[in-house]
Parts: sequence; structure tokens; C-alpha cells
Amino acid sequence: MYDRPKSGSWTRWFIALVVGVALFLLRRKYLGGVATPDSFWQGYTPGQVAEFLRQIGPAGRSLYAWTQLTLDVGALPRVCWHATRSSGGQARMTLAD
Repeated sequence: MYDRPKSGSWTRWFIALVVGVALFLLRRKYLGGVATPDSFWQGYTPGQVAEFLRQIGPAGRSLYAWTQLTLDVGALPRVCWHATRSSGGQARMTLAD
């Protein structure tokens, strides 16, 4: 049903996960420990977003916007692409004959 991925690809995925979590925790530290709205499990309201932006202030808003673009839009997809690419494309579904 599925081709078995090379064992090294799991290592790369795990390292990517650890690095990603560390970067998001570092961002939280620099934002004063305030939880970002996208980390809420059940979504967020406009009021919660306004309160978050008020708590982090102008410098925090700049940091949040920059890291949101680099971590969520830039770094995470690139790390995932690299981890998949490093497995030699082995993690793909094939049709059974």
C-alpha cells in the first residue's frame, strides 16, 4: 500500500519539529510570554486578537508580523519540503496491483 520511507527521513522530520517548536517558543519569550492567537486550540475572537496586539505593543507587533511570515509562511513549508525531498521521494502512496 505505502512505500516504506528511508529511516533517515524520520530523523530529519524529528529535527525539523524540534527546531520549529524551539523557534516558536523563542518568539513567545520575546513577546513577553503572551500566547499568540494562532496557538489557541479552539480559535479566537476579534476581541482576543485586539487584546493580544495591545499586550505586545508596537515593537511586539513588528516582531510578530515578521516571525509570522518567516516561520509560518517561509521556514516551515521549506523545512517540510526539504525533509520530504531528503527521503528520496520514498514516502508516497502507490496503487496496489
